[in-house]
Amino acid sequence: MASPPLGDDDREQWRSKLLEYYSSNAPAKAVMVTDAMMDKWAGKYEELYANMVEKYGPLGSPIVPKPAPKARPAATADPAGYGKQPAAGGKQSGVAEFRDEFVKLVAVATAAIPTRSSEAAPSLVDAKSNYSANGLETSTFTLCTRIRPTLPHEEGRGGEYFTCIVPGESSTSAGGERTEAALVLTPKVSMTGAPKLEKTSFAFDYTFGPDSTNDEVYAAIGAPLARRALAGSVGVVFAYGQTGSGKTHTMNGLLDGIIGDLYADATAEQRQIKFSYLEVQGESINDCLADLQAGGSKGSAAGKGATGVGAVKIGEALDGRVMTRNLSEHVAGSRAELVALVGVAQSRRRTEATEKNDTSSRSHGVAILEVGPLGSGSGSGLGDLSPGRLYIIDLAGSERAADSKEHSKARMEETKAINLSLMSLKECIRARTMASRPGGGLSVHVPYRRSKLTLLMKDVFDIGCARLCATVVIAAVSPLAQDVAHSTNTLQYAAPLRVAVGVSQVPIELDPRDPVLWTQEQMCSWLSETAAIASDEPGSEEPVPFDAQALFGLMSGMQVCLLAESEFHKRVQSQVPGAAGGGLAKRLYAALWMLIVDAKTRKRSPNGRLITEAEETAAKEASEVERAEKQELWKDREKQLATERSFN
Repeated sequence: MASPPLGDDDREQWRSKLLEYYSSNAPAKAVMVTDAMMDKWAGKYEELYANMVEKYGPLGSPIVPKPAPKARPAATADPAGYGKQPAAGGKQSGVAEFRDEFVKLVAVATAAIPTRSSEAAPSLVDAKSNYSANGLETSTFTLCTRIRPTLPHEEGRGGEYFTCIVPGESSTSAGGERTEAALVLTPKVSMTGAPKLEKTSFAFDYTFGPDSTNDEVYAAIGAPLARRALAGSVGVVFAYGQTGSGKTHTMNGLLDGIIGDLYADATAEQRQIKFSYLEVQGESINDCLADLQAGGSKGSAAGKGATGVGAVKIGEALDGRVMTRNLSEHVAGSRAELVALVGVAQSRRRTEATEKNDTSSRSHGVAILEVGPLGSGSGSGLGDLSPGRLYIIDLAGSERAADSKEHSKARMEETKAINLSLMSLKECIRARTMASRPGGGLSVHVPYRRSKLTLLMKDVFDIGCARLCATVVIAAVSPLAQDVAHSTNTLQYAAPLRVAVGVSQVPIELDPRDPVLWTQEQMCSWLSETAAIASDEPGSEEPVPFDAQALFGLMSGMQVCLLAESEFHKRVQSQVPGAAGGGLAKRLYAALWMLIVDAKTRKRSPNGRLITEAEETAAKEASEVERAEKQELWKDREKQLATERSFN
């Protein structure tokens, strides 16, 4: 009598079945069946097993690898000794054969790199807040790379399983921006059959080496984002890289730390935390928590491992706000509830077997945390505050065309869609960084509407967004020589995202209308005048005493502009309580951000000089005159042609 099928809760039986399968069809992979793997795939072991069968064949009938292609004729072959081609004398001369020599060469090359200080990584997000001498960086981008350590099943395997990607040297630019390199030592065999290393360096804001822990990564980039969310700002973190490079491990560590900080905050009881999770596959978007009761009760995570996903629509409203339809929000009253929701969502992401990973994520996973005040009653004005938002995005595993050539047509189309969305993300980050330069806001187009993923991040990419935003991109790479082509591809994609904006090639004229550059006296004077105007508006209540000097007298223009919206409201309402104070704070904050955005988008001449309104009007009038003259010229030309035709 046949044994009943295993359920997803039969952990130990599944462990035995997976070990049996790997031992039969892929013995080298048997070491991967660990507690960590069983925890990761809890609730969906059947899906994992199906992925394995697709890649390695039915149990006991492993798929035989395809034979290597025949060598090309000598007249058209690559130079001897290149890559895995035969070297002089007909001997197979590849990287694996010279492993010991390459290990020695790498040791010599890395010995000259100064040892990094034992100090913890700096708060990278905070350090990026303002490199510009003229204007506030309202949306900053921090670019990091993380080189994962060698995994236990990779140690002692010989061949190309040796380290060739390491943290490089650090430097500081003239504008004060600090960079750290990721050094790639590509092993190659020369035409004469001698091993050599090809050095390539990529600059990042910070490079986390194999010894870096998740705690170190979180302190540098996760904790500052959590603080920003608590202050009402927007934080985004992306992880990009080849499948198996440690993206998901890094993102899970960041998510764990962020969750801990959100509930450890002293004001946690006064806040409401909402959680959503969606997966993006090209133009298809699914809610991974669709079947759970919105509002997130303690028992809402009981359906772990289910396939409860639902289609989500993303678009823009007439007022420019991004709208999501059919995306559920779940209130998490405790850390345990939020952890349970995260577990359910991650278990429902789509995975497939690829050349590099049996369980590669084939969709972009987007976790959305919204942090807002617990209530908006009592006439406090809290309902007018914008909630803080965090987007934790685990991008789908990147693949080169060469990796997917053996895949089905559907899988190749899927890979194409993933790579297109990654390209859109790259273009948006570069364009938005360029737009941060004084006067660049009008000359740079940020194509965030090209993909649903970047449209969802409109606050980050829109130059007119009236919120402080901070984005971190982590490029995850493997240190091994066997993965050097993939790792180099990842670094080549990620490194250009870092665009230095601190030093201008031309002298930039300071903008006296930019509130970031105002003195204490100028800022207090403007606040007082604006408050008086707001009190005189139709429908306003009786004027209330407002002393800007008492609230902001010790702060510069930059410091006031950097205040979180919640802190700004709190200061105003400490002097003007009730609904009147809430309304006044809202109008003052909106007016301040209008000035900030105007300063970012104000036109400048190529030499950095501000174009005045009179000059802009004169240029517009001259353009109209020129256009009218051209129209008259064309009319005369048409009359002349008509006359010539009549004579003929």
